[in-house]
Amino acid sequence: MRVIIKTKDTKEYFSGYFDPVTSKDLKSLALWFFNWLEEYDNPNRQVYKLTIAGNDVIQAAISFEYRDGYVLVENLESANWGKESKSGINVAPTMLAAVN
Repeated sequence: MRVIIKTKDTKEYFSGYFDPVTSKDLKSLALWFFNWLEEYDNPNRQVYKLTIAGNDVIQAAISFEYRDGYVLVENLESANWGKESKSGINVAPTMLAAVN
């Protein structure tokens, strides 16, 4: 799914993609805080990644499941290099909007 990603300071916007994580993606998520392999292997969960158009580097990941008319978000994580930056991308609004 094509999405628009804005920076935390809202001075820049990027075109990006919200796509399912594949088994090939798991290697690049191995050193992240959450255990994305466990999330990926859970049959009840859907695991998606956020990337910027023209760049395959995963900017963020989310795992969620649909339950009785609502969405339960289990994990939402930004790439390490974007967590401390004041002008990094703001991943949460884009990812949460895309799961509904």
